[in-house]
Amino acid sequence: MAATVGSEPMGGIGLGGQLLTSWGRDKLEKVVVGSDIQTVVKLVGALLRTNGTVRSLAFAEIKHHRTDLLAEEYRSGAWRPSNELAGAVVQVQQTVRMAVRDLGEYIEDRAGDGSRAGTGTFIVRPRSFLIVGSLEQLLGQSGGPIDDKVHSFELFRRNLHEPEVITFDELLARAEWHVKLAENQAEGGVDVVEEGDGAVVNVDVSL
Repeated sequence: MAATVGSEPMGGIGLGGQLLTSWGRDKLEKVVVGSDIQTVVKLVGALLRTNGTVRSLAFAEIKHHRTDLLAEEYRSGAWRPSNELAGAVVQVQQTVRMAVRDLGEYIEDRAGDGSRAGTGTFIVRPRSFLIVGSLEQLLGQSGGPIDDKVHSFELFRRNLHEPEVITFDELLARAEWHVKLAENQAEGGVDVVEEGDGAVVNVDVSL
């Protein structure tokens, strides 16, 4: 599902308002805790950074689309998060905490020969994402959503400060939106712009 700009993979473009791209040109999975960023101590699914005049670090943990979002009904109308979801949340939180502790406040970019590149990435309360499960799990036998399951899951993730929990179907929908946007721009027709509050505006760019 990753897009590219030149040779730079853009695995995280659909995760938030900022443009997030992978740390390097190799696979997204990186070692992030230890004496330096290359030391094998703990792995994160995707090590990302924002793009702009100043870059900042971000993390994403990628689970499976079949991972359960909810477990059994804890009380009437209240469905608790699954052990897998709760454990993944803590995993991401601990990974970020240890990375901040061990990597400091700034990672300087270096060329292949070890020379300073003059650029780098700040580590300031890094954003984190957990990609897990599918919202189809919240549907009933008739294909419609089960209100109590939807409310339970949405309240759980919206009351998390970090990480931001995103399901695979939501990520796919965002990727399809970006593909449609690129197609519209290539055709010189209607552009689709997402405003800061998430609202979508159609702009005619054919003039």
